[in-house]
Amino acid sequence: MNQKRITLIYQQLDLGGRQLALLALAEALQGRGWQVEILSFLHGELEEKFARRGISVQVFPVRPKVRRILKLRRHFLRNPPMIVHTHLFSAGFWGRISAKLAGVPVIIHTEGGMPFEEKRWKRVPAEHLLTRLSDAVICVAQAIKDHLVDAGGLAAESLLVIPNGVAADNLLRLPIRTISDRPVVFSAGRLAKVKGYDLLIRAMANLDGVTGKLLLAGDGPEAGPLKRLSATLGVSDQVEFLGYREDVQQLLAQADLYVTASRSEGMSNSILEAMAAG
Repeated sequence: MNQKRITLIYQQLDLGGRQLALLALAEALQGRGWQVEILSFLHGELEEKFARRGISVQVFPVRPKVRRILKLRRHFLRNPPMIVHTHLFSAGFWGRISAKLAGVPVIIHTEGGMPFEEKRWKRVPAEHLLTRLSDAVICVAQAIKDHLVDAGGLAAESLLVIPNGVAADNLLRLPIRTISDRPVVFSAGRLAKVKGYDLLIRAMANLDGVTGKLLLAGDGPEAGPLKRLSATLGVSDQVEFLGYREDVQQLLAQADLYVTASRSEGMSNSILEAMAAG
C-alpha cells in the first residue's frame, strides 16, 4: 500500500464549481507530496484539466449501477490507496461501500449539498449506514450539518464542519473597469435548473425603471431554454450568455452586483469569490 496515495471520487466530471473545487483540492494534495487519483462514473470536460496537471483519472461508466461496487473494489485491491475521499451522495454511496469491502484504511466523505431534499425515503437509511462506514463525514457549511441532523436524524457528533474556501490572493484589490453605462449584474455557474437562472432572467424582466445588464458565465443543459426565455421576455439585449469562462476573476471586477439565484445550494464557491473580490 502506498502511504501517500489518495483516491478522490466524484459522480461526474462536468465543468462546475464543485468539480473545480475538486481540481483545486487534487492540486493542493499533489503539491504536498500525495499521489492523487480521481475516480468518476461519467466522462466530462474536466478530465482534460486533470490530465494537463498530471493527475490520474479513471472513469467507470458501468451499468447497472450496482456493478460499480465490484469495479471499484477490484480497482482498490489492485491499486491500494491509503485514503478514499468521496464527494456528494452518489459517489459517497458507491465509493464508501467499495472502499470498505476492499479494506481501505481511511474512508472520508464530504457533503456539499442537501441530499435529503429528494429521495429522502431511501437516502436517509443509506446515509446512516454509510456514516458508520466513514472515518470522517465533512460538511462544507453549518447549514448542511443542520440539514443532515434535522432532516436525516444523523448524530451531530458524527459530522465535522469544514467550510468551503477559495484562494483569495488573486481576487483582492482587482482593478475595476466599467464595460457598460448600465448596472452590471453578474452570475457564474453551471446552467442547470437547480441554479435558478430562469428566476434571475425573470427578475431582470421585472426591473422597474432600471435597465441593467446581466452577464451569465457558464454552460450546461439549460443554455438553450434560458436563451429562449430571454427572447420570450424581451430581454435578449439585456442578458449576455458568455459560455464557459476561465477569466471569472476579471468578470467579477466588472460587475456592480453578483447574484446567486440557486434553488438549492450548499456553501457556494462563487459567492465566496465574489465576496473576496469586493
